[in-house]
Amino acid sequence: MSEESQKRATVYFDPLLHRALRLKAAETDCSISDLVNEAVKNSLAEDAEDFAAFEAREKEVDYVFEDVVKDLKRRGKIQPQNQEICRKRTRIYCDPSGPTTYRKLHPGVGG
Repeated sequence: MSEESQKRATVYFDPLLHRALRLKAAETDCSISDLVNEAVKNSLAEDAEDFAAFEAREKEVDYVFEDVVKDLKRRGKIQPQNQEICRKRTRIYCDPSGPTTYRKLHPGVGG
């Protein structure tokens, strides 16, 4: 990339991270700028993969955690205990691979 198409920014690093970054730049014969650009690109690519995964799962059925627990109790999969239960409503979705297999749903996704 030419210098004209790049933007300048000031970034502050923890001194130990900066030292490690300088050493890596020297070791790999890259500039600190190149290393930081690559790290940011990788981070944004991970975000894009996450968004794609959320989109792919947005049509999955979701349940309220309390309903799932009641269903497990009704089926005899769990027994009541004398412990206080967190009443916070948690959204989860049902895994189609089994009628009683449940996984946590990412907050704000699927309803």
